Amino acid sequence: MKKSLIALAVSAAVALPGFAAADAATVTGDARYRMHSIQTTDDLAGTDDVEASANHRVRIKVNAKGEGYYVKSRFSTSDDKSDTSKDNSIKADYGFLGVNLGPVTVEGGRVQDNWGNRFLSWDEDYDQIAALFKAGEMDISVWRETVTEGGSYDKDADEDDADIITTGVDVTGKAGMGNFGVRLESMVSEK
Repeated sequence: MKKSLIALAVSAAVALPGFAAADAATVTGDARYRMHSIQTTDDLAGTDDVEASANHRVRIKVNAKGEGYYVKSRFSTSDDKSDTSKDNSIKADYGFLGVNLGPVTVEGGRVQDNWGNRFLSWDEDYDQIAALFKAGEMDISVWRETVTEGGSYDKDADEDDADIITTGVDVTGKAGMGNFGVRLESMVSEK
């Protein structure tokens, strides 16, 4: 836990001068507590089954926007469960920077991926770099992300040590009264 708090403090110290100079910065968050309990009785077998669990989570979002850039980040506690060992660590769910370069915005960092109206991807995050631009009513994103980092190259290592890299293109826009989206991606697994 101490290492997580030190990393968070160092990250905050580095980011604060940027937020202080930002045109607009917001801090928001949410908290969740869930609990369920089920008790069943089997009179014939003479048994009672009790199932109960609870978990909680707290998330803090810090976003900033300045002239020609934006920063988006979210920190959270782990989903602690009452019936398992406690993990009170703080982690960065995502944290990325976007820089406007004329008609193209370049985004990079631990990017949050919400795509396909929750059918394909929701609240996923990847190490990613992307070029975002508009073409009329369409939003286009060309991106490359590291899904799994296998470590140092070793020609004798198992395939499990491979890097998994995905390159893709997203196109979204309006279609009549609704919206459309197309995602093309290519995944490569190599040492």
